[in-house]
Amino acid sequence: MKITQLVFLGVAAYLGYVYYIRYEAGMDAVRSAKSSSNFSDGLLGPQSQGGIGPITTINEHNQTSHSLNYNTSSSPTQSISSIDLLEAAAEGDIEKVRKILADKVPVDSRDGGRRTPLMYAAWNGHNDLCAILLAAGANIDFRDRQGFGALDFAAGRGRTDTVTFLLSLTNRQDTGHHADYAKLINAVNNDDIGTINGLRISKTIINRITPENQSALHISASNGYKALVEVLVGMGANVNLQNASSQTPLHWAAWNNQTAVIDYLIKHGAKVSTRDSSGNTPLLMAVQNNSAAAVKALITYGAEKNPANKQGQTAMLIANDKGYNEIIDLLR
Repeated sequence: MKITQLVFLGVAAYLGYVYYIRYEAGMDAVRSAKSSSNFSDGLLGPQSQGGIGPITTINEHNQTSHSLNYNTSSSPTQSISSIDLLEAAAEGDIEKVRKILADKVPVDSRDGGRRTPLMYAAWNGHNDLCAILLAAGANIDFRDRQGFGALDFAAGRGRTDTVTFLLSLTNRQDTGHHADYAKLINAVNNDDIGTINGLRISKTIINRITPENQSALHISASNGYKALVEVLVGMGANVNLQNASSQTPLHWAAWNNQTAVIDYLIKHGAKVSTRDSSGNTPLLMAVQNNSAAAVKALITYGAEKNPANKQGQTAMLIANDKGYNEIIDLLR
């Protein structure tokens, strides 16, 4: 092999290594940013792979975890700069954003889920940063891969102030009822029945799915807010509403061992054996999270004792593998 070829390969290998290290460092910074920015606030239920918004990975118990899943291009320099901008937007680092934009990095850079810096800033309630991004030309109408825009991200976190701020700053009407939805989600997160009773919202809004892949009823069921569940159902919440992972509120209640909610949902029409996109029934979700009381309740209501998901994992196999003895006895 010629010396020039060896030199070229050596340089290419070095640049690849440098890019890898920088990329991993960016991922670590983002994970830290998400933790400090309470990225997981309000995300209380289980989720199968194939979720939406910032939710892209699962751990061994099928519980949701977060990944920004940045998209990289053929140009390492551009991709790293875009990652920097997305990180800074998630962190709310105004000075860093200004510096990056001064380097001519596109203000609407996107990650692997097609999310923009403005979406991340709105998601975390960084209003001043939203203003800077919009002044730099950020497009508030851009959508991510699942069809969510910056207003959806703000509303889905219950950030009424950010929704109002964005609407005012862009001089537009709230045709998507984002302000009402933000009030609903904020009240649900705080188990604030009084505020919810005062809302005048349609069934469409009540059953809207957030970028975190949850409806108001999913959140309430997961937390065991039985009185709030009753109110939402009375307002038109669909007890069999499936999120993007095909999970119903009953899946989430089962995961978190919320037996009172399980009882209420089933008595009001929730299907006991609906399968999510991974083939998990509510009982399988309960088994995975060692929610023995939920398993017992679901069996009482006629749930199949030993279903299998798409991976071929049966309830008994999971319980045996994890050593969940109480559940093993229930499944016999």
